[in-house]
Amino acid sequence: ELGKESLALVHSQVFHNNRKALQIYESMFQNQETEYGIGHLNCANILGKMSVIFIEQHELGKAVKCLERVLECQISHLGREHEDVMNTKLSIAKVKQLASR
Repeated sequence: ELGKESLALVHSQVFHNNRKALQIYESMFQNQETEYGIGHLNCANILGKMSVIFIEQHELGKAVKCLERVLECQISHLGREHEDVMNTKLSIAKVKQLASR
């Protein structure tokens, strides 16, 4: 999976091919979900990376959906008061604010 993640980053950051990067991340997400289950933190990590691409593409609704799923995973594994949970909540608020402009 690390090789796929590197490949996705190259497509996104070097070739600026976000569509291909999203395809790779979606494949990774499906593999992780099958292997570990829906709410695993590995899945949340991939969804977080997908949300960044959606933000770059100005697909803010999709970004919020990814981040909300990240939040669910984090709360389930880390608890409501964890710093990562607070950061994700802040990210969701910022993306929603961008979307309302």
